[in-house]
Amino acid sequence: MGSSIKSSILIISGLVIFLVGSVGLMALFQICPPPGPWPSPPWCEDPQFEYLQVGAAEHYFDSPVFLVTIAPDDIDQKALSDLEPHATVWSPVVLDSYYMLGHMRKMSILREHDIHFIGAGVTPMHPIHPSPPVVEEFATVDIHNNPIHVQKPGMTGFLVDNYWRNILHPGWQDELTRTSKQYIDHGVQGISIDEITFNQRVIYEQRGTFDPYSISGFNTYLNEMYTSEELERNYGIDDISTFDIQQYILDNDLVEELDSAEFNPHPLIYEFGKFQVLSSIDFWDDLALESKQYASDEYDREFFYTFSSNPSIPTWFLPMDNTDYLMGEHFYFIGTADAQTIALTNKVSEGLVDTYVPLIEVCYDRGAIPHYTENLFKYIFSDVYSSGNGMIIHVPYILTLEDYVYFDRDDYVRYNTEIGGPYVQFLKENPSLFSREEPADVSVIHSLASRRGAYLPLNLCGTSNLDFLGTVDMLLNMNIPVNMVISGDDIVDKSITYDDLYKYDVVLVPSVTIISEDEIDVLLEYVDHGGIIIQTGDFGLFNKEFQENEHPKLNELNKPGVHSIGNGIWHTIYDPIAPEYYLDDEGMSRLPIQKSNNDPSLIAFKEILLNYYEPEIKTDASSTVNIRRYVSSDNILLHVVNYDYDHTSDKFTTHNDININLRLKDDQDISQVLEHNLDTGTTRQIGHEYNNGYIEITISELETYIILELI
Repeated sequence: MGSSIKSSILIISGLVIFLVGSVGLMALFQICPPPGPWPSPPWCEDPQFEYLQVGAAEHYFDSPVFLVTIAPDDIDQKALSDLEPHATVWSPVVLDSYYMLGHMRKMSILREHDIHFIGAGVTPMHPIHPSPPVVEEFATVDIHNNPIHVQKPGMTGFLVDNYWRNILHPGWQDELTRTSKQYIDHGVQGISIDEITFNQRVIYEQRGTFDPYSISGFNTYLNEMYTSEELERNYGIDDISTFDIQQYILDNDLVEELDSAEFNPHPLIYEFGKFQVLSSIDFWDDLALESKQYASDEYDREFFYTFSSNPSIPTWFLPMDNTDYLMGEHFYFIGTADAQTIALTNKVSEGLVDTYVPLIEVCYDRGAIPHYTENLFKYIFSDVYSSGNGMIIHVPYILTLEDYVYFDRDDYVRYNTEIGGPYVQFLKENPSLFSREEPADVSVIHSLASRRGAYLPLNLCGTSNLDFLGTVDMLLNMNIPVNMVISGDDIVDKSITYDDLYKYDVVLVPSVTIISEDEIDVLLEYVDHGGIIIQTGDFGLFNKEFQENEHPKLNELNKPGVHSIGNGIWHTIYDPIAPEYYLDDEGMSRLPIQKSNNDPSLIAFKEILLNYYEPEIKTDASSTVNIRRYVSSDNILLHVVNYDYDHTSDKFTTHNDININLRLKDDQDISQVLEHNLDTGTTRQIGHEYNNGYIEITISELETYIILELI
């Protein structure tokens, strides 16, 4: 009996080895199996599937896209059939040993559903593998030269026996480059980079990285950035050729400064972190360019490149030359001051990137969400696509966490893909209804340096970020079209110009504490020519070199009240209004259902703004009903969304008889108004009237999402 069992085991083992070996040889020599019930390997082209060709990325996001992320071991084909996504991104790929079979199956299923795989997940911290090899040579090291073990927040036990890898190590860079090309060889059409600022974060999280590549690279960086006189004056460095940042920190008892380097860091430690970020960007840009060229030369295919960077978080946005879109994690119902809606996050990304596509996650921080939901997908979809976005979501569940700790997969919140399918189908059938042109008479100065103030080597708090986010949030909830005007920082090289401002009736300046004197002159020129500026909070405390501003007009501008300058007005409100509206009593950002038209902060803000501005949109709707206006050469679109949603019960409160008045330009003549109801899947013509330059429209019932098309 024992001999028989042993023989069976040997036979089975032999078959497994034979199958794995056969697959390996097929992959090596690009051999295709005969048709059958087994999956087709990725190197065998499906005649019904066409890869995206070179140049496709340039216009891929001109139309709205719906993206998903799936793992090879968890593909729900019914969900894919229900939703019919355009592509998958942020999905793991492992190509060695038997994991190749999972990848083959995944690629076969995707091709069968006509889904493009435009983003294999990659990170600078470790290989994408359940148990990657331990390579101490590649490790980040701390101030005492100890390699740093993996410690992944929210993921207990994740790769704890491995080391964080150093993106500046040439060997690790070579491995990442080879991996990217392997992905392309096996049918993947892009990569998605997570944790791109890791080498900076590890400075204050683990007192790293003080490896030879970082130390020598930092010297080169300082030598290129500063003159010898500046190095001596700013940092006390008398000879850059012999300088050693690691020894400097040890000799000057600055080790504990590393732990607090995220906020108001020591100037030299800040520069060390900035060097890590810029060096990482250089590598990823080079990798993207080389991968794109490889995909083009070898396969005549497009290769997409993106990285994770939620622009509503001031330290997360980075400029990258070769990105095709920006992705980032968005946490619905999170218990922090982060943005609660994609509408706000997407507006913040305006002017920084052409396309922002968030990965959707949900949190229990504001109360538990039902495990099986019917309306959650509708709420998220409406928020995302009324804002001119695409989105990335798992199928058929959503990554779920509480207090930044992820649940087990079985406990993730799930959504009904049969309900979500018609929404995605409507998106595909009506791309022209999701325009991204949102002209406005009001703009907000988006000062990247000011928002990062608490993270810079300055004695600044985080008021600028809250005032900025709160101001934009108020405008969105008042249904006021608004555009962003970018003032950059020491990483994003962008300055305000007069051409950025002259077309607006009102420019809002929320706690812009860091701004160049040239930009102050531009703002004054705009006012002198008849413009209106509404300033809240402190203004112009520092320039972008982190020195105190000495502009002669600053004292006057920072005095509360109305200042007449030339033909215009500079209205200063010293105490910021927006943070009171944006945050609740516990310092968390308010959910949409926590906001009201009767909020004292909103009323105070509205009274000041409406002195200088005639709204494009007037409505009697609750503040939980948001109206976004988009304009094209053929029509005007009003996206009307109901944010009156309780996630703990998964229920909407329906709104009835919503009156909307839209201001028209003199040459606009509307012949008909079509109401596209995404809840019912119906389109009908509704009545309209003209009154004193406005067109009047009434929506009889709003459950979730309606698009009004004015032709």
